[in-house]
Amino acid sequence: MKNGKWEARIRRAGELAAAHPFASEGLRFYESLARFQKSLYSEVEAACGPSKMSRSPGTLRSEFDPFLLLPRFPAFLAVIEKIAPAPLSRAAHELGAKSGSQWREILARFWEEGLGSPVNLEPEETLLSWIFLQPYAEYLADHAAWTAPDDAPCVCPLCGSKPQVGALRPEGDGGKRSLICSLCGTEWAYRRIVCPACGEEDVRKLAVYSW
Repeated sequence: MKNGKWEARIRRAGELAAAHPFASEGLRFYESLARFQKSLYSEVEAACGPSKMSRSPGTLRSEFDPFLLLPRFPAFLAVIEKIAPAPLSRAAHELGAKSGSQWREILARFWEEGLGSPVNLEPEETLLSWIFLQPYAEYLADHAAWTAPDDAPCVCPLCGSKPQVGALRPEGDGGKRSLICSLCGTEWAYRRIVCPACGEEDVRKLAVYSW
């Protein structure tokens, strides 16, 4: 079971909320959200099993299971309505009033097209779909037996989503760069001096932000 990563996220959100009061509202929201995502991940794993399945790169989005996901969607919306800031709470309440067939259409449309794509959904529907489906996507990725491609794609090699963050890991006398998927959490190696968004390789044109 991969619950250790959820515990780490919950713990880190609590630590940051205590250290940075100006950002505590958002961090406490995420802390509560991560607790729900942890429980949803556990439910998916209990239903689908702990074994790994052979999956080819780029095929994760072909696996959408409405019979597993839809019964758990009302509980998710109820949690969001309770813990989220007012605008998102209202959006969850309004989405909760829709029919099951509408939920299925919204979730399937997001799953098939993805975050950052021109999905024909309201922004609130996109956000709620993303945070609900993330534990399911992470379960599939964690339980995938696959071989990463030799090249370094700018999108997730397993599900095709855009990266949400880059990371530098110590390696030898320097650091190795990787990207982390915004949906399934997969981490893959990526060239250090190149922009994954536009492909720019001129170091003089690459912005660096630090604090």
